[in-house]
Amino acid sequence: PLQYAVDREEGRFSPTFGLSVKPGVDWLQLFATYGKGWRPPAVTESLITGRPHGGGAENMYPNPFLSPERSKAWEVGFNVLKENLWFSDDRLGLKVAYFDTRVDDFIFMGMGMQPPGYGMAGIGNSAYVNNLDSTRFRGVEYQLDYDAGLAYGQLSYTHMIGSNDFCSKTAWLGGVTQTVKGSGRRPPVIDMRPDEQANAATHCSAVLGSAEHMPMDRGSLTLGMRFFDRRLDVGARARYSEGYSVAGGATVSQAGVYPADWKEYTVYDLYGSYRVSDELTLRLAMENVTDRAYLVPLGDVLAFTLGRGRTLQGTLEYQF
Repeated sequence: PLQYAVDREEGRFSPTFGLSVKPGVDWLQLFATYGKGWRPPAVTESLITGRPHGGGAENMYPNPFLSPERSKAWEVGFNVLKENLWFSDDRLGLKVAYFDTRVDDFIFMGMGMQPPGYGMAGIGNSAYVNNLDSTRFRGVEYQLDYDAGLAYGQLSYTHMIGSNDFCSKTAWLGGVTQTVKGSGRRPPVIDMRPDEQANAATHCSAVLGSAEHMPMDRGSLTLGMRFFDRRLDVGARARYSEGYSVAGGATVSQAGVYPADWKEYTVYDLYGSYRVSDELTLRLAMENVTDRAYLVPLGDVLAFTLGRGRTLQGTLEYQF
C-alpha cells in the first residue's frame, strides 16, 4: 500500500472591492464588485481512502497533492428605487445583476482513475482531483420589490448560463508502470518501466456527484400583509425551479452512473409574526405546506436527497 506523509501550510490574501455610483438621479444606482477567493482542500478530500460502501470493487484513493481552488468573481448591475409612486410612503425596488465566477483548480471527485503501479484505469476508481479547465459559474439575477405598508410583495429569479467541462489526469498521482519483457517464445517479465503514455493521459466528464451540472434556474414569489399597526405580519411564498435533465450518452457519468434528472417543482410556504411588545416577537412558519417531494437545485440525485418536507417552526424572540 502507498503511504503519504503530508505537512503543508499555505495562505492567501482574498480581497473584495466594490463601487456604486448614482449617475445624477436619486432613484438609480449602478454598482460593481470584484473579488478573489481561495479554498484549500479539506482533509477528507485530500486523504479519503477505502471503499465508500460495503461490497463491490469500488475504491476511493487519496490525493495528497491536491491544489487549492483559486477564484475570481465579479458582478455588475443596477438598482432602481422609487418612493411615493402610487401611494404615500410606498416603495418600488428593482435590481438586475450579472455575476461571473471563474474557478481554477476546481476540486471534484473524478471516476475512472488509474492508481500508481501496474494496472488499468477502472470506472470504480475514484479520487478528488483538480479540474484542468477553468470552471465558470455565471448568470443573471432579477429582483422586484414593492412595499405599500399594508401589503408588500417580492419577485426574484436567477438564470444560470453555460456549462462546464471537468477534465483531469487519469493517473492523478503518476507512477504508472508497464512491463519490460525478455526474448523468447514466451518472453518473461524482466523489469518494470514508467508508462509515459498512461501517465500523460487525460479524460473528461467522468464526475461522481452533481458538480458537472449547473444549478437549476430558480425563482420565488412572496406576498404579505400587515395588520394592527404593522404588529402582525402574515404572508405566503412560492418557490419554483424549472428542473434540469440530461438524456444520457453525453458523458461517461451521465450515460452509465449519474443521470441528471431534477424535476420541475413549485413549493409553497406560509409565515407569520406578531410583535407583542417592543421586546417580544412571536414567529410561526410552515415550509412546504403541501408536503411536496422534490430535489433542490444541485441536489444529489445519486443519493436521492429530497428537499425538506412539511415543516412547522415556531420561535420566540425577546430583546433586552
